[in-house]
Amino acid sequence: MYYCDFSITLDIGTLIIAVSSVIAIIVYFFSKKRLKKLNFDIDECELGLTGGTIRLRCNKIHQQIAYRIWVDINTRVIATKIDLDVDNIRVVNNSYYKCFTDTRELLKEIPVNKINNDGELVNLIVRFLNEVMRPYLAKWGVTYNNWYDNKIETDEMKGKNPVEIQKSYPYYEELSNDLLSINEKVMKYSDKLHEIAFSDFKKKRIKEVKKHDK
Repeated sequence: MYYCDFSITLDIGTLIIAVSSVIAIIVYFFSKKRLKKLNFDIDECELGLTGGTIRLRCNKIHQQIAYRIWVDINTRVIATKIDLDVDNIRVVNNSYYKCFTDTRELLKEIPVNKINNDGELVNLIVRFLNEVMRPYLAKWGVTYNNWYDNKIETDEMKGKNPVEIQKSYPYYEELSNDLLSINEKVMKYSDKLHEIAFSDFKKKRIKEVKKHDK
């Protein structure tokens, strides 16, 4: 009777390299999928910023930031087109100021490591606060509000509505031009945040529609 002795010589070094390679490939695949970036072109001039067109590369963390700020803006009067024949400028100014401070505090809450070393969106938001909202608030916020509060106490303005009172402001035309200008920029800014925050949902809906049409 003959017996066959089959033996396998295992090269431990080769096995380690093979296993390491497989693990590396798996980690790479899932990390790329998890950190998949979404590109967004933004015209800085439309937002009142100095510069040209920039491309933001956003991931899930950035989408969450955009969503929170978009919600904050769109629960205020500043998210809609202002009508100076209806809207109270003092109320609008207070809304801008509250949005400015709330956004600033929200950004402070975000751990640096959560931005994945890719903070273009945060930089854009900070620039919008400092280059667009802050100059308007510094010029008109306290100055106009103080004038308005004093004016409504005078005998000539008793019984008049806020719109009548605000139109008597000595610098009303300049203020209204600045206010309508920043209003347009904030609405475009809000639209861009919405595009970033809901991009995945839009893509999903497009795929569903195409699938339905087939």
